[in-house]
Amino acid sequence: MRSRFINILMVLASIVVGGCRSNVSVEPLKFSHEDEFVRHGDFIVLADRRIFAVMAFMNACGYDNEYPGQEMHPVRLRVRKAIEERAVNHADALERWKKYYQNNTLPSFCYQDFALSLNDDYPFRRIRPDSELGYPVTGERLADFPDILSEFWETLEMEQVWEQVKPDYLADINKYDFERMAKKLSFIWQYLKLQRKDNFTFISVPNLLDTHFHAIGAKYENYWYMVESPGAHSYDFNVHEYLHSIVNSLVEDLFYDFAPDFHDRISRTFST
Repeated sequence: MRSRFINILMVLASIVVGGCRSNVSVEPLKFSHEDEFVRHGDFIVLADRRIFAVMAFMNACGYDNEYPGQEMHPVRLRVRKAIEERAVNHADALERWKKYYQNNTLPSFCYQDFALSLNDDYPFRRIRPDSELGYPVTGERLADFPDILSEFWETLEMEQVWEQVKPDYLADINKYDFERMAKKLSFIWQYLKLQRKDNFTFISVPNLLDTHFHAIGAKYENYWYMVESPGAHSYDFNVHEYLHSIVNSLVEDLFYDFAPDFHDRISRTFST
């Protein structure tokens, strides 16, 4: 509950803590690696290199969080070990990356959301505008992050690390039940007794390098992403994250009505 409440606060804060407008060359996402995604109708399951890269960077720089009583996913442990071995000869660069991460202390869901505004592979660059960022504060805070992330990827030869663990991601994306996903989506609207207004293509993204039981929902272009850490999914449609596309605007309206100064107070909190 606490993490979900903080998530809502960040959504509200992002409305008023907008970053500076960056010069982003906007273009649609391209799926460059045909073997790294599975598609069925309006559903895609993606082994996402952007999420892998960002989470690898965070793990390298001090992101050690794990759910109480849980051990890190075996793939996460393997990646952390590979990074540790490769970073031995790049101590100065690692120290610089750690300082960058420490100076840009944002929750993991902010980094993940920002990652989805990038192109799908190294060298990383923004391809979606600030207006689509789920947390606009990242537009300013992480403006130079794509270059940092690309440096990290190249210096530690993360392409090789990705190839080592890629079979684990491919095994994961092939476990999703598309028929069950479609049934769940249909059931939601039957239950709500509302006319569905969106026409999203849904992208599910296994995130094996994160804390257990974490998930985020994010919209870029007409894609609705559901990034899911170990234990946060059962290889089908993530109803909870999809409902954010409906509920978030209702929550925002309620805060405007009942706490008109709430956004100002949240803005000051996250800008200090």
